[in-house]
Amino acid sequence: MSKGFPNVLYKVTTFINRILIDVQVVAIIASALVVTLDVLMRLILSKPITGASEYVGYIMILASYFGLGVCAQERSHLKVDLIVQMLSERAQIVNELINSVLVAAVGTIMLVASVNQGFINLELGTTGTFSGVYNWPFYMLMGLGYLPVVLACICNFIEDIGRFRAASSKKKLQAKGDEA
Repeated sequence: MSKGFPNVLYKVTTFINRILIDVQVVAIIASALVVTLDVLMRLILSKPITGASEYVGYIMILASYFGLGVCAQERSHLKVDLIVQMLSERAQIVNELINSVLVAAVGTIMLVASVNQGFINLELGTTGTFSGVYNWPFYMLMGLGYLPVVLACICNFIEDIGRFRAASSKKKLQAKGDEA
């Protein structure tokens, strides 16, 4: 990553992702604890935790959405490597540029839609059917999960522009070398 704004953006994205990964770990442990307690209470006391499946669902929202930014930053999202590897270096970079733009666009739409839905649910005061937990915070957290995706795609785009320029310069030098 180059100096200046792209480097700061990369560091901010990395910092956010590190925090979200820690939250993911806690969320997965909490989910396992809720399920274990629910089973034990059902077995020993014949009284399960009311709304346990809702709680686990809410917790898994944290675990899944908070991992999206890391996938985007590490470029470990789904793609067809077999086909991409057959492309030239410049075509692969163009593919990454297009991918960054599309994922950032969809991520931005999802971020705005999730936060908007959170505000709607806040206004309506909707709650879980069994748990009675307000729904709006989870929509806001889903939106938060998309923020590092958008930031990572911007970082990747800037990095890929540099890689494209370097590949173009390399190709021009090779063309000049072939002429001589």
